[in-house]
Amino acid sequence: MDEKKVISTTLKYGVLIASILVISGLIIFTASDPNANVYNFNTSNISLTDFKNPLTITLYGVIALISIPPIIVLEQIIIYASEKDKIYIGIGALVLSLMMFAILIMPRLLHI
Repeated sequence: MDEKKVISTTLKYGVLIASILVISGLIIFTASDPNANVYNFNTSNISLTDFKNPLTITLYGVIALISIPPIIVLEQIIIYASEKDKIYIGIGALVLSLMMFAILIMPRLLHI
């Protein structure tokens, strides 16, 4: 399979899944209480296992959207490994490690 086709398919379906989750979560949120205000909603009690809360569904959409770039970089590393291109494997691994550091560790360091 062509590498551009793999990446474009990942982007297409990743954004589609993330959009469906975000939009459906917001529709369920507004349908459950038409007078609810998203800006005044308490988000400190959102749990990733509470699927009855529509903002949890929206949060999963945001998580899916954030996870698309690392998945694409990982696909690139796999493509470079199949081509045995060691320089680009190293560059891809460096980029992936920096992305994972920025996504997973930096928010905890900045939210002290």
